[in-house]
Amino acid sequence: MDGSPHRVSRDVSGYDRSRDAIENADTELQIALDLEQFFELRDALTDAYDRGVHIKLALSPGDNADIDPADLPVDFNGLATEVRYRRLPTPFIVIADRMHIRYAPERSLHPAHEYGVMVNDYSLSRVFDLFFQLGLWETWDTIHDDRTESLPAAYTNIREYIDRLAALTDDGHDVALRVIGVDRASGVERELVAHVTDLDYVDSHNGLTPLERFIEQATITLDVDGDTLTIGGWGALVEDIEGKRFIIESTA
Repeated sequence: MDGSPHRVSRDVSGYDRSRDAIENADTELQIALDLEQFFELRDALTDAYDRGVHIKLALSPGDNADIDPADLPVDFNGLATEVRYRRLPTPFIVIADRMHIRYAPERSLHPAHEYGVMVNDYSLSRVFDLFFQLGLWETWDTIHDDRTESLPAAYTNIREYIDRLAALTDDGHDVALRVIGVDRASGVERELVAHVTDLDYVDSHNGLTPLERFIEQATITLDVDGDTLTIGGWGALVEDIEGKRFIIESTA
């Protein structure tokens, strides 16, 4: 199962094997599912959230197509970091720690299309991430976000992080960041606290489409004890560190 995708029958589908990916996640979960699937996995999501996993949940109503987000029979506190509501039928997807994928098509498709896909591969997972971000996340309304204006504030998506970071640096604040990521040269995980010296990014409010923003560079430059280090996001190609978790610790 490691390394390559597996197409499997419905009874061992990406959906049926999803709980293990959720239960073993350490850092991040991106999940798309309908309301019924949500309730089936609710306990696993609660446990992951309690472990400090950053959870993005794209929820669709499923068979409850007429339900309004305000009438959803669930309190997302303690279950997800952020929830967006997609009114269209949605495939089931779990992306765990940028590596482990569980996928099953929309329930509304013909039974002949019932199958699941499991992928444990870093490179292939970025294809699913692109679909999740652009098709199931960026264009839909947020109905829950547990982040506030208070600090510290944690993110796993560098573009969302830079949007908040830029607002602080533009106002003249000296910002201390904690970054957890992987050194691209050595492959060793690193955790560091440093001060921001530069941002190379595209503002989310400049009129570009989500796809245009997604493919633009997003780089944070830090001063680490007199040395300059650059931080990128998922799939960083030119930066020193591929960031997994970004935390605004404090401002001055």
